[in-house]
Amino acid sequence: MQGEAKGILQKLARNAALGRRKFISLYRAQGFREALRAAWRNVLLAETVCRLEKDLAVPDKPVLPAIPLTIETLNAKSDLTIWQGREEILALRGEFGLEQFQSRLRRGDLCFAAYAEGGLAGFVWLEFPPGNVAGYPLQPHEAYTYDGWTFESFRGKRILPAIQQTIMKYVRLHHPHIRTLVTHVAVWNKPSLSGDQRAGYVIRRLERTVMMLGIHRKQALAARIPADLLMHQSKS
Repeated sequence: MQGEAKGILQKLARNAALGRRKFISLYRAQGFREALRAAWRNVLLAETVCRLEKDLAVPDKPVLPAIPLTIETLNAKSDLTIWQGREEILALRGEFGLEQFQSRLRRGDLCFAAYAEGGLAGFVWLEFPPGNVAGYPLQPHEAYTYDGWTFESFRGKRILPAIQQTIMKYVRLHHPHIRTLVTHVAVWNKPSLSGDQRAGYVIRRLERTVMMLGIHRKQALAARIPADLLMHQSKS
């Protein structure tokens, strides 16, 4: 019991230190308001999200981006000191954001980065089981996509679904034991819900995200999925 309590206290201390560094980094990159908003979400958050799944046995209906796009896969061997998307991440999230990218790559996650018009247009992260981002352990046949982002000047150009479909092709080719991709999107985030469903994901259920002092958990909800969230599902 004592050991468990000590482990929790150590985790809270680590989360507090990371939260402080994240706040300072975002404050320098985006200003006080954005830094405070992000920090508060890590301290205390409860929101409803959709769990979406993509059955990789189901063929994809190709999504073409509205502009020419090149997609690169970053892995543990990638050198972020010379990465062409480095400056965009520094501007978006500061030094902590770049450190976070490096930490994710070291632990084995992959980043699918899309480039257009000479710059970074967006990215999506991929994590393999058992995982530590989803809010519960992944099943052995599942992989998880998270932290998808499209830069403002590229929004509305189908960047997100194009990246997601690149991930689907990659997983089929390199990880055939993975049969399902899973992702979460907040119910208020209609653009991301639309983009993921356009890519081929299907909303399976609603869940509750609970974040307290940096500790993240999700719980399944029995509530019915609102019809207005099923934007492309009937066509997928």
